[in-house]
Amino acid sequence: MKAIKYFTCIVLLAVTSRIYSQIPDTIWTKTFGGALADVGNSVKQTNDGGFIVAGTTSSFGAGGQDIYLIKTDENGDTLWTKTFGGPGNDRTANVVQTNDNGYAVFGTTNSFGNGGDDFLLWKADSLGNTEWFKTYGGSFNEICTDGKQTIDRGYIIAGYFYNQVYRSIVIKVDDLGNEIWNKTLKVSNYSDLWANSVEQATNNNYFVGCTWGHDYFGGYAYEWYMYELSSDGDSLFSIYYFNVGADFLTKIRNTTDGNLILGGSTAYEYIWLRKRNPNGETIWSRIISVSVADVSLSDIEPTPDNGYIISAIIQVSNNSPLRDIVLLKTDADGFIEWEKRIIGNGIEDALSVYPTNDDGFVLCGKTNSLGAGDFDIWLLKFKYNPPPEINVITPNGGEHWMMWDTVQVEWTASEV
Repeated sequence: MKAIKYFTCIVLLAVTSRIYSQIPDTIWTKTFGGALADVGNSVKQTNDGGFIVAGTTSSFGAGGQDIYLIKTDENGDTLWTKTFGGPGNDRTANVVQTNDNGYAVFGTTNSFGNGGDDFLLWKADSLGNTEWFKTYGGSFNEICTDGKQTIDRGYIIAGYFYNQVYRSIVIKVDDLGNEIWNKTLKVSNYSDLWANSVEQATNNNYFVGCTWGHDYFGGYAYEWYMYELSSDGDSLFSIYYFNVGADFLTKIRNTTDGNLILGGSTAYEYIWLRKRNPNGETIWSRIISVSVADVSLSDIEPTPDNGYIISAIIQVSNNSPLRDIVLLKTDADGFIEWEKRIIGNGIEDALSVYPTNDDGFVLCGKTNSLGAGDFDIWLLKFKYNPPPEINVITPNGGEHWMMWDTVQVEWTASEV
């Protein structure tokens, strides 16, 4: 394996002029990668105060794209790195630290399995050494989008496959990766459904967040779609949320008060947050505009103060391929407390954000402004000292505003 290259650089970080008073300062940034494209897909803080980063690399490994696992200390300095994969393409969706202090990496492989793309679950020990791996799939291309460890020490995995239309699939496995059950979800035989996120509820049921695509008055609409499955995988209820017909549900997360936060995008240019209780009832809904450019939410996590930290990607302009990163902090009711924009001179994408035990935040994604070549994994650490006062411009400029009432409709899920 080539030597891992990393750099510290803060000169390209900038704060939008619309934010006043104190906001998070950047403590450090690191890049990891080689001459080809390397992307950081998921980051978590580990029990020792350091970080685990799971990415996808074309620079290292066995060929094609490989899973790239990086363990750092609390300063972002590399402790070890591992790659996992075969001659094909092996890609990361999520990483979690398991209750034995090892790591579970969820992703997609066409190096192993039943042909085409299959779900992949790679279990590594605390040093990144392989303990076992499993693939799940059939004759179609199955794409993994999320996975978590469950209360029983097993795992829940979510994604989708294509068979004339896109359909969602959820798989429950035990602590050794052996399949217990799997469920395929669809809304109708003629519409698409992409599962993007999965969470286990406190009652051991599972919530699955999806985007539903379907014909709509001669066009094609996208809507948020949420399922609750029992611990055995049986469908209990589903509900969809409709705004303007261009609504993409990216993440669902359990909140500190036992509810759920849903995060995604609407109208191709705004962030949409919805907090709901386990019964499907909406507590509040927010539409957030962060700049004149289009913005899409990439991740959301609850914070210890009952608020939320959000990472998002800004399209700099309609005529430019350049992208910037925006980091947003909201209070418990979804109102913006501050915004930090991270600007490079190329394409910067934020794909994962996580609160840290020092009340700060860690962010990972990719950049082609810094690093060893092409795209490199970008890891950024922010500190946060709560400011005494935040001044944020509000409409007509629209730092935070509700555009229209949203509609929620009860629906019955179909399974095949």
